[in-house]
Amino acid sequence: MAAGVTAAYTGAGARFAEAFTREVDALLPPVDEQRPPLAIDSVCELGELDIATVQDIDQLAPFGRENRKPALLVEGVEITQLRPFGKAGAAKHLELGVRKPWRGQQRFLRIQWWDGAQHAKAFEKGMRLDLVIEAGLDRFRGGVEPNARLLDLKVAAGESMR
Repeated sequence: MAAGVTAAYTGAGARFAEAFTREVDALLPPVDEQRPPLAIDSVCELGELDIATVQDIDQLAPFGRENRKPALLVEGVEITQLRPFGKAGAAKHLELGVRKPWRGQQRFLRIQWWDGAQHAKAFEKGMRLDLVIEAGLDRFRGGVEPNARLLDLKVAAGESMR
């Protein structure tokens, strides 16, 4: 958030900023408690996240503070790929490839975990996860396919972390 103020005396800007920050910090809970709880809008199967469904979700746009993109829980997916990505030499994001059977076929989805590369060593191919995601569409070289952004995860029941 931001705050805007106008000061009559401009020479006290740094002192005012320090005092203002100190007062605001005293009113806020500790930083680790400031994140709002994650609201899950729907549980879905990986196979349900096809192009048409994601286009239907996109009809709810524009997304923003008062109209957030739906958070979807997808349970029991299996990791098929872990790939750090980002600027050369500084890959700080992680792409997860996941799969899960649905109606007799394996369904796959690519998921981007922003700032997730630091956690890559805790996961391995074959591990099962429950994921909370925001579904999207990847438009690349004329093709369109569903993908997602990771909001949260937990190791599925019966699995253990490395």
